[in-house]
Amino acid sequence: GYYIPTSIYRTMVGLKMNHMLSEKTFYEVILQQMQNRYNSFETELRDTTLIEIIPDYYVDEYPFGYDGDEWMNLGRDKTTIRTTIVKGDFTSQVTRHHQIKTGAQLMYNDYRVRSFMESNKDTWSRSLVYNVYPYLFSLYIQDKLEFEGFVANLGLRGEYSQSCTCLMPTIRI
Repeated sequence: GYYIPTSIYRTMVGLKMNHMLSEKTFYEVILQQMQNRYNSFETELRDTTLIEIIPDYYVDEYPFGYDGDEWMNLGRDKTTIRTTIVKGDFTSQVTRHHQIKTGAQLMYNDYRVRSFMESNKDTWSRSLVYNVYPYLFSLYIQDKLEFEGFVANLGLRGEYSQSCTCLMPTIRI
């Protein structure tokens, strides 16, 4: 099922805010969303008009021995993939030698897969239709130690991910 024209629409929207609470303390908040939408569609059938290229020898635009309309242009895809990110960071220079930074992030995905083959042949028919909602949550804390001739970043980071919170896919082959 190849030679399928596909339009892909990509959008990205984001918002970033920084706010100084004092000369030594600030925070930042980020909200971002990205989306990809796919639209595969059927092309027109090839022209099968016979053309006489030499006397009594006729051809059409297909390669010799190949009936392309029967096996081409079968796939369809109406999938939408959306990712939303919310992130916040807080930074403070608590002493001359210690800068503390902490933050959290949530990345949420919404995959709505709608992929199938359109064919009157049982061996080429299939349908993949499902929704999947994986996400990742993370937290961190960091201390930047600064002394004469010495700088070190020490910290901890924790993550939790849920790879598949989904409705079971409908798969027909």
